Amino acid sequence: MINTCNFENPTAEPYKLTDFSAAYFATGNVAIARKWLEEAGLFDTRFQLYGWEDLELGVRLKKLGLKLIKCPAAVGYHWHPPFNLEQIPKLIEKEIQRGRMGVLFYQKHPTWEVRMMIQMTWLHRLLWGLLSLGGKFNEKTMAPLLQWLIDRGKSQLALEIARIFLNWYNVQGVYAAYQEIQQIC
Repeated sequence: MINTCNFENPTAEPYKLTDFSAAYFATGNVAIARKWLEEAGLFDTRFQLYGWEDLELGVRLKKLGLKLIKCPAAVGYHWHPPFNLEQIPKLIEKEIQRGRMGVLFYQKHPTWEVRMMIQMTWLHRLLWGLLSLGGKFNEKTMAPLLQWLIDRGKSQLALEIARIFLNWYNVQGVYAAYQEIQQIC
């Protein structure tokens, strides 16, 4: 799966390190027999917000003993518009939603592997806390640098830098949702 904002010629986009995914089952570029989807129980409709529904299904498929066969020649291109500062509020909301749905994923599969995927570990909290200086590097403080990069045609680099504070929002969302669930129980 290659992420690109080149709508005119997406296949010209080279594979980047940021395109790597270790996901067992990510629906952006996958084929599977309907029989296996039905046997696994299809997608869980409780995943109402952004994130994790495909990887959660993948955990169930993996438990059925299915083996992932990679086909490097089967390249998918995921188009998105070039990054700009106006996208940041929606990206932040997406990360918070991903955190909330990550907790649902963990409730269904309370394993260390899932905790690592959803970034619900002290290591992730420390890492993104340090990288964002506890949230001090955020959409407001980083806006001038991000805009400077965008103005110079480096929107992809600007997005990768923004991912530092976006991941901090995700980790915060995970822990906020987990705390809510603990209070209910």
